[in-house]
Amino acid sequence: MAEHTRGRSSTDSELLPLHAFAAKTNDSLPPARIEDFDASAVRDIIKDLMEYYGVTVAFLALESPKDLKLKARYGVSPTSVGHDSIAKHGIARDLPIIIENTGAKKQFLEDPLVVGPPALGFFAGSPLMMSPRQCVGSLCIMDVDSRDFSLNDAVFLQRCARKICQIYKQVFEEKEIWTLTVSSLVSLEGSDSRDDEEGEVGPTTTSGSLPLPLEGVVEEEAEERTSTE
Repeated sequence: MAEHTRGRSSTDSELLPLHAFAAKTNDSLPPARIEDFDASAVRDIIKDLMEYYGVTVAFLALESPKDLKLKARYGVSPTSVGHDSIAKHGIARDLPIIIENTGAKKQFLEDPLVVGPPALGFFAGSPLMMSPRQCVGSLCIMDVDSRDFSLNDAVFLQRCARKICQIYKQVFEEKEIWTLTVSSLVSLEGSDSRDDEEGEVGPTTTSGSLPLPLEGVVEEEAEERTSTE
């Protein structure tokens, strides 16, 4: 069995069909959002990806205004590369880019990801699609030796890219919910409190500081309940 087909399931192509619709590229993420792609869950997926294909290099290449930020890196040292790099998802399609022999592409002969060290002869990258029309980068695998690699071979690569996008979306949504919840709690903390039995208006507290961590707010409320008892 060829090395790059290691671990392939016969149902992979059914689980993740290839798509070829137009997609927006070069959609940059703020630096804080880029950091979310370095989570441990993302790294676990990339480790599985490397084992599946038997490659020595894997990473995420994320769009930013000045360059591509490389996150969750394995096997390469650069933290960023230019927009002319092989890692750039430069096609307006939700399809992987496959370069079986990087040495045959003159435009990449000076690319640090190709030149190395280590010098890498194979590349495949699947776009990171936040929506059917929004691409923010790519999930890339590379290896020292060139190899035959088809679109069908890239099905698992696409599946991993979509899993990573889903993890990112969940992290983003959790942060948004956390911010909203803390803001609401702080707002309630500063509102008027009323005594249910006597109908008197209690003291009003105003918070002029930044929102507290959620656990801090909960702990303070617990202490207040304990002191009143």
